[in-house]
Amino acid sequence: MATPQRRRFAKARRPLIAAAAVAAVAAAALLASTVFSGQGSLATWNQADNASGQVKVGALAFALSDSDGANATTADPPQYSFTALSTSAGSLLPGDTATAQFMITNTGSTPLSLSFTGVTSTASTQAAADFAGSLRMAAKTTTATTCSPTDFTATDLKAFSAITTTSPLPIVPATSALAPDASARVCLGLKLDEQAPPTAQGQTAPFTIAVRADQVRP
Repeated sequence: MATPQRRRFAKARRPLIAAAAVAAVAAAALLASTVFSGQGSLATWNQADNASGQVKVGALAFALSDSDGANATTADPPQYSFTALSTSAGSLLPGDTATAQFMITNTGSTPLSLSFTGVTSTASTQAAADFAGSLRMAAKTTTATTCSPTDFTATDLKAFSAITTTSPLPIVPATSALAPDASARVCLGLKLDEQAPPTAQGQTAPFTIAVRADQVRP
């Protein structure tokens, strides 16, 4: 069973936002009692002792940062501005794919998987909305220090509207769960569709990506 935790972070031209997990500590008390009976007597003796302890609930949490670990999200909820993607995708033409890299770090106490569960554009005009509607996104972990458009196939790239809570874009699968204190580099690709309408020219499309972490039981 997976225990979900959601975070949000913004790409391209807007900061991303993620929700942090909170560790809770619950006190537990155990009452133990014993009863002794005296042989041949109608009297009984009772003795009761208390044993106390604590149960600590683990945390499901992660941080986002630049590929070199800088600008890590520390606020609650954390906010990460993906400036590398904003720079890379500054002048897309139809058919172009911009790439940038960020880092995910498991700051909790349990292994986790990671996925994108939604991309929301805040385009303020119809032309900007046409631009956002022509963008395709892909993301995957990598051991390389750089990303390339050739890292992604046509089937990897998804329209913003196709990335939802019921059809998420997997980034770190449960089969390769990220261990506590471990980090992984993630390449993100952003392609402008070859059939983008003329109205998309010169437009800007700020958007926010919803990122979700799920507990993976060891």
